[in-house]
Amino acid sequence: MSNLMAALSVALLVLTTATAHAGEKDGAFTVSPFVGGYTFDGAEKLETRPMVGLRLGYNIIAHFALEATFNYVSTRFSEPVPGTVDVFNYRLEGIINFIPEGRVVPYLAIGGGGSTINMPITFIISNYHHHSPTANAGFGAKWFFSENMAVRADYHQNLVINTDVVGNKRHDGLANYEYSVGLQFSFGGGKPFASLSLEPGTIRAGESATLFWRTQKATNCVIRPGLGPVGAQGNITVSPPADTTYELTCDSKAGTLSSMAVITVSAANRPSPAPASGKETGSAGTK
Repeated sequence: MSNLMAALSVALLVLTTATAHAGEKDGAFTVSPFVGGYTFDGAEKLETRPMVGLRLGYNIIAHFALEATFNYVSTRFSEPVPGTVDVFNYRLEGIINFIPEGRVVPYLAIGGGGSTINMPITFIISNYHHHSPTANAGFGAKWFFSENMAVRADYHQNLVINTDVVGNKRHDGLANYEYSVGLQFSFGGGKPFASLSLEPGTIRAGESATLFWRTQKATNCVIRPGLGPVGAQGNITVSPPADTTYELTCDSKAGTLSSMAVITVSAANRPSPAPASGKETGSAGTK
């Protein structure tokens, strides 16, 4: 757990320096390890304890994903009952991503699964290995600090349905809560694209501007006129003598990708004429 928290700290430090395109992508697979806490319904008389888990997801489209979650909690009874209680939770949820192309992606989750509780054998509890179905809902946000990595925070409510595990008394539902933070790693997905931009878009003759470009799933990129082959992303300073249209072209499985950026060049500032020397000139009135 300490190693994961260290990784999260490093991720937060680089958030302000990342410049790559962020957000969820169509067809991407995601892996999300996490840590957090788990709070049980008061009727269960189980202590709130740390939780560890893993999520595996697939983005059907950038706005919607399916995600399988597994987590584990080791707890004890709040009453003087000896032994450790092991709790395993597992579920499948639909994830609705809002603003999936953004650096911060809020989302809602809803689904269902199950919970397995392994309890010590005592004279008080006869049912020591119990499975219950669950209904699950939650929300959270993903903060992308690179194209394929994000810090993720989640909150879930897990409704444990039709259980008789607590003191052998039947309960229609028990409301448990979990809260976590972790990392999300994305693999694959995304549509090919190429983007070219200029800053600033207007300069005076002799001044410079910067061309920025980025691509995804593209090869053999070229910027014309005059710049030639370039990498998948980068920037370069240009100082054209006149108005110029730059074009980025790349190859991809979807065909040729292109993007254009236009820079306007105005005349250089001319120095103001010096005042005339000698006698003043002008018109004089007639007496």
